[in-house]
This record gives sequence, C-alpha cells and structure tokens, in this order.
Amino acid sequence: MALKAVPKKKKQKVKKVTVTKVQEIFNAAIKRRDNSCVTCGRIEYLQASHFFGKGGSGSIRYHPQNVHTQCSKCHIEWHNNTCMPYLRYMENNVPKFELVEQMKKKTIKYNQEILSKIVELSKQDDLDGVEKLIEERMIDK
Repeated sequence: MALKAVPKKKKQKVKKVTVTKVQEIFNAAIKRRDNSCVTCGRIEYLQASHFFGKGGSGSIRYHPQNVHTQCSKCHIEWHNNTCMPYLRYMENNVPKFELVEQMKKKTIKYNQEILSKIVELSKQDDLDGVEKLIEERMIDK
C-alpha cells in the first residue's frame, strides 16, 4: 500500500505593519475623535500632536490621552514651547494626565502583534481599546 503525501499547511503570512503606517492610521483616529484644534478650536490644517514627544516618550506614542488634535499653528507653537493653552487643556480635560506622565517612565515593546492591534482598533475608532492595550502591556524600565 502506497503512502500518500500529506500536503504541508501553508503558514499564514503576517502582514508587516510599519511604525509610520500605524502612526498615520492612529493619527487619523485622533483627528476624528477631536474634530478641531483642542487649543484654539480651529478646524483647518489639523494635525495630531503628542503632548509628550515621540522621541523622549516613545512608550506612549500611541496612548490616546497623550495625543490630541491641533492646528498646524498651535502645533508649531507647542513645539517651540510657546503654546500654554495646550498645557492648560491637558491639565483640565485629560482625566489620566498624571498617569500618562508617569507612563513615560515605563516601556512597551511595540511588536507586530501590538502594532497590528493598534491599527485594527484605530480603524474602528476604538481609542479606549488602544489605551487599554497599551496600559496592559506597559512594564517598568
């Protein structure tokens, strides 16, 4: 009796998601959430602005409480340290402001699984889900 060859199962390829693409999709969800500049109320030239910058605080780059919509003018002023209304906005309107500040001291490994999940949740405008995912994966440095 001849043995039949068993076909090999094809491995499912995980589509690699780049940090740039994740940031683009996440930023779009942030702009949909806020709809206008949180600093001045303008609705033109909107950008997603990180309160704590991506460079020094990469662990919270996708935390929805750290990213808000600003017009290009206010965003530039924020980066030039001349936009105090953004600081007041954060202190008065972001319930987890102190927690976000503390999370800068933690770390998270943004592997493909997490990046893909952030994309999926952001496309659904589920920023609470993104927040929960990040907070669950944070560890002390």
